[in-house]
Amino acid sequence: MGINSDEALAIAALRRNKLAGDEIVCLGRPELFLDAREAARAVVASGAAADAGAISAAVREPFAEPLLRLMGFSRIRSLDASPYEGAELIHDLNTPLPDALVGTTGFLYDGGTMEHVFDVATVLLNMARLVRPGGTLLISTPANGQCGHGFYQYSPEFFYRALEAHGFEDVRVYLVGLMKPSRWFRAVDPKAAGRRLQFNTAEPMQLIVVARRTGGEITARSHTPLQSDYAEQGWKVSAEELRQAHDDWRSPKARLRAALRDRAIYPAAIAVRHVLGFGMPGLWRRSHFQPVDPLSSAI
Repeated sequence: MGINSDEALAIAALRRNKLAGDEIVCLGRPELFLDAREAARAVVASGAAADAGAISAAVREPFAEPLLRLMGFSRIRSLDASPYEGAELIHDLNTPLPDALVGTTGFLYDGGTMEHVFDVATVLLNMARLVRPGGTLLISTPANGQCGHGFYQYSPEFFYRALEAHGFEDVRVYLVGLMKPSRWFRAVDPKAAGRRLQFNTAEPMQLIVVARRTGGEITARSHTPLQSDYAEQGWKVSAEELRQAHDDWRSPKARLRAALRDRAIYPAAIAVRHVLGFGMPGLWRRSHFQPVDPLSSAI
């Protein structure tokens, strides 16, 4: 669990746009994974001011509290399953949240915890209950190319449907490449796009998720989400439509298109990204992945 340069920019953007106040609860006590230049950029992006000496001192610390203070947070707490790293709040997120912790923060930050928690449904319910109505949830979790980091890798569809079912609105999911310079893309909601968002990328990637909590108390799972294409279609695809789809998939045109993509376009895009440092190859339908600048966009 920690804060890298992109996660720091996400926190800064939420502070700047008044979606995060002066308090924060972190899942896991966050370590710090950025240098002084990246920290200074995040502090400025948050709308705060700090001198170079204070920033240099903050990035020399193993944990993120000094940097978060420079970004304007005056109350910083961490929740963990054990106290071994000095977390203030102790609770195993595999088990239901105690009433004493319900609605205890207006800003909850998960910088890499939920993929390590086995009971996905319970951790989601706990996260929803930690955030008071009107509060903000920020999640960063590894994706594409990091299999084995934790129990799970999540998709944009997962967060759009799961957070919608747990009392959140204005859900936004960003794909962020881990190569430098990093590139940010907002993934549209598959329900709005009317199709699945399937993609590969030329580099390991993280999902950064922002959502705003609405409604009243959540005491149980409201419902089990359905993947949007199944929910919208209601399993009503006819046998003829299914046969036509398979015929199209087997057609010489489709095979040629797949061969060009997999053997020419994708390898070339990887080379361009690694040699020249730009692009995010593998996001085939660019209309579904909109480039954003976290320094200027209202993420």
